[in-house]
Amino acid sequence: FDFLKTGDPVMMERVLHHNQRDLMGMVGIFAKVLDKAQGLQDNDPAEGSWQESWALGRIAELARIQGCAANWMLKAAEAHHPENDNGFVQNRFVADAIRLLKRQQQTLQVEMIITKALDAGLDEPWLHREAAILYEHRMLNLEQALIHAHQSKEPARVQRLENKIRKIQEV
Repeated sequence: FDFLKTGDPVMMERVLHHNQRDLMGMVGIFAKVLDKAQGLQDNDPAEGSWQESWALGRIAELARIQGCAANWMLKAAEAHHPENDNGFVQNRFVADAIRLLKRQQQTLQVEMIITKALDAGLDEPWLHREAAILYEHRMLNLEQALIHAHQSKEPARVQRLENKIRKIQEV
């Protein structure tokens, strides 16, 4: 940053050395990721921490092995204790888990993750939106969907659900 501020060419050697170390470090990290990805489907999701299972789920997702990714993410979700996380980790993990498990149509597991996150205090509009979508379209529970739609702060979704419920009650 000093080089960027001053443009002093004497600093260029330090900048290049720093960048070389970064690149070599990335090569090492990439090699470890590739090593993990090689046997991804053969690994037992029963081993390791929830963070490792989360990472392996993300690697499997990038490798386009969706079923394997969902299995790793489910393993992470079962062992995860969101109340121990900071907000960023909790948000990121829950979002990843919901995305991967939704792709595999694992409705009950998605509900478990949402419930666990809400119980741990992750009271975010995006999470309530996911819950509203889940209850409306997958679990066909419009009343529960409406509760979450209100908390997602999406008036159009609330209105649409209220109209659906009203039409059902009229029949």
